Amino acid sequence: MNYGKNFFSLFCLFILISCGNQTPKRFPNKRSEMAVAMRNMTDAMLKTKSSLTQSEITLLKFKSFKNKKFTDTSFESDWFANMSDVLLNNAKYFDNNPSIETFHTVVQTCQSCHENTCPGPLQQIQDLYIE
Repeated sequence: MNYGKNFFSLFCLFILISCGNQTPKRFPNKRSEMAVAMRNMTDAMLKTKSSLTQSEITLLKFKSFKNKKFTDTSFESDWFANMSDVLLNNAKYFDNNPSIETFHTVVQTCQSCHENTCPGPLQQIQDLYIE
């Protein structure tokens, strides 16, 4: 009878530990070419954001991504292709004129695109702004 209580207690403890060890996924979607490109740009922007308060600024150096395969093909459109060109131009402008203001222009471009297509990462994008 004592074994039953001990087993039940251990089982409950195991469940609590298992549930408590789960961390939220930073990137919950599949790894399509576009998803990987977006994740790489996010990582670059995080590095650049932290470098803007340092003496040596990390440039973005974004490469074209508009021909990458999407996780969801419904996002493929001329509008997206145009927005990706705007982002690349703004990122290039930042690289040639690095400042918090030009960085915020890049962040705003990301936000504008995601507000109209894929709103999932909007909070992550909001976190890129420097206060």
